[in-house]
Amino acid sequence: MKNSFQYVLASIALAFVFGAVTQANAQGPEAIRLLYQKMDKNLQTLTSLKTGIRMEKYNVQLKDYDDRREGVGMFIPIKKSKSVNFRLDWTKGAQESLSVVNGEYKLYQPRLGQVIVGKNKEVQKNDNAGSIFKLINMSAKDLKTNFNANWLGQEVVANVHSAYKIQLTPKTQMNFDHAEVWVNEDGMVVQIKVYEKNNDWTNVLLFDIQKNAPITLKEIALNPPKGTKIVKS
Repeated sequence: MKNSFQYVLASIALAFVFGAVTQANAQGPEAIRLLYQKMDKNLQTLTSLKTGIRMEKYNVQLKDYDDRREGVGMFIPIKKSKSVNFRLDWTKGAQESLSVVNGEYKLYQPRLGQVIVGKNKEVQKNDNAGSIFKLINMSAKDLKTNFNANWLGQEVVANVHSAYKIQLTPKTQMNFDHAEVWVNEDGMVVQIKVYEKNNDWTNVLLFDIQKNAPITLKEIALNPPKGTKIVKS
């Protein structure tokens, strides 16, 4: 009985090792196929996300950063509509809060004493930070439909995540040229670097990730202090 139990444990261990080796040794289309499987599995079990988030925007002409900030993000996927409800609270750098709930967005700028409100489609044009949540919510079918993918291998992200790296290039006209995406072993997108058509780029990193953290829509909704000026986009 003891030998049988040890055999089962050994078999399970070998299965994990073999699976990891298969992913690591795979290249090109096969590696992408296996990665998309991981991402789909992660999406199927994802009900919410709370995470630290760090963003850097780099201007190639100036050879300097336009913006660097850090904060906390919360995300709840809307499975049926393939859209997302999320909130970003920037606490380092430019202090702002952005929420997107049921297709409506609010951008609270405390230094100006105002909140800008409008439709989600309007804020998507310049919201590279929120794009990482939209990407997490994409199925393999969505990714295949919208992007051509190239396998770029494996890297360690921020000395924390061991991740698989791919490049996504839009099949149709979008507001960016291409993106580099890092996905961890669990199929979670942990970093995205979006390149504009002029080669400027925005890098967004997730850290201290809490998958399926207890989050409510009420927490994501943004309610600025009384007296805040409302500006309609």
